[in-house]
Amino acid sequence: MIQKLKAKGFIYNAQVGTLEGTFNGKKVFISIKSNKNKVWRIAVIDKTGRDKGQIKIRFNKLCQQFDDNPKYYSLKGIQKLSDNDNISYGMTIEHKQYEAIYYQLPHEGALNRTVWFTIGEIDGEYHISIFYENNKNESHGEDL
Repeated sequence: MIQKLKAKGFIYNAQVGTLEGTFNGKKVFISIKSNKNKVWRIAVIDKTGRDKGQIKIRFNKLCQQFDDNPKYYSLKGIQKLSDNDNISYGMTIEHKQYEAIYYQLPHEGALNRTVWFTIGEIDGEYHISIFYENNKNESHGEDL
């Protein structure tokens, strides 16, 4: 997987231990998690922080892109944030997590292949983290 991403122009950043490059038009860090040499999660994290207004626009644009993409479907219906959602208050006071989840087609076994994203806050700036997961490859306690 790392070699495939490097072939697409991603570069390894030894300082943070992730790949770095452009994904869906945004500068990102990419982290790959594996279990028994099989990838089970790819995390794509925005490199650039945004304010609470910009992050809401970014979140809603991602929802729209996944809604419009025939490779994905949602069990939750509309997942966009409303104009009334106060990201800062919701996260700091209510400890709310803003997230959206989609399942990858084909439908057979699709619940094993999920894509979800969430808003995180670091030093007053907001970032989107997108997680592509193949739950079949995740650890299920077999090593306990």
